[in-house]
Amino acid sequence: MVGTSLAKSTEPMSASFIDCALTINKRVLTIPACAELLRAMDDVYGTRGPFDSVFKIQIIINRSKTPSAIAWVLECVVDQLRMQQLEVGDFSTRKLDSLHCPVAMLKYQFHEYFLTTFIDKHPFALADKQTALCVRRPQVHSDKPDSPAWRDRCRDRVAEQAGTKLKHGLRAHRGHLLRGGA
Repeated sequence: MVGTSLAKSTEPMSASFIDCALTINKRVLTIPACAELLRAMDDVYGTRGPFDSVFKIQIIINRSKTPSAIAWVLECVVDQLRMQQLEVGDFSTRKLDSLHCPVAMLKYQFHEYFLTTFIDKHPFALADKQTALCVRRPQVHSDKPDSPAWRDRCRDRVAEQAGTKLKHGLRAHRGHLLRGGA
């Protein structure tokens, strides 16, 4: 580039670099929680952080696909660093692609299964179901956990499910009890 000097640590400008940067801008930085998380990691680690390359973030996007899954994987990486289960050096593009992203996605899929299919198939009390559905999920919305908007979304989600799936679960449970089940 004419008239611009880049830091020595800057990745070379190539078509794939620019494509990754634009994808990150569109798919990650538009999620407030992800943008905040990346800024926080940048503040803590500078240029030597776990997300020190656009290609690392691109791997997370490719593996995760949806905004909530992207937020989940980013939060998993940060949690592993905070809990000192992994070090920054453990986050190479190769390890992200072959190990960290697949493991985080398995956790995400289990979490989603538990909060939807599993809970819906079992006759939990409405209060227990509401508590389970309001556990901390990746924040793809701008409101924070325990904010009024967050609580309203949880309450609406529970009310919606209670009106349909919970009734079916209670009917099935009553039928099971009438048949002599414990």
